[in-house]
Amino acid sequence: MIMPSKKPTTLWIGGSSNLTRTYINLLGHDELVLAGLEERAPAWIPKDAKFLSLDLTKTEFDPLIFKNITSLIIGIQSPIWQDQNKMLLVGLKGFLDKAAKEGVQYLVHISSLTKVDHLRNRRNKSDDDKSLGLVEGPYDEFVRQSEELINQYH
Repeated sequence: MIMPSKKPTTLWIGGSSNLTRTYINLLGHDELVLAGLEERAPAWIPKDAKFLSLDLTKTEFDPLIFKNITSLIIGIQSPIWQDQNKMLLVGLKGFLDKAAKEGVQYLVHISSLTKVDHLRNRRNKSDDDKSLGLVEGPYDEFVRQSEELINQYH
């Protein structure tokens, strides 16, 4: 496990590698620990960047993960299988509970979901538009549930 530096650090979990790359290219990675499900840092992560292999389907998390972590950026993606989605939501809740207990102060959630199936045309529609219907499909259900879960920690 790679530990962050002694200065306040952000743990960036999952998400779009393009968004992460853009951030790193513009602002650097000195104050980041990048985390993903992979056992080793993916090739696109700079060689001198800190990387933590992190499986959020687990329910126990070592408190050392949070040493000097003051903020989280969460951009996890839904697995294809619905039963994995449930495990991921349980693990995410446990992770956020532990983060709060260990003193993490800030949380940013990067989410790609709207109120309805994200594959449908949503041009000029608001999330508050009642005519859009309900969430459809396992991906949308997972992302909406993760949004609701994470909002409890704001």
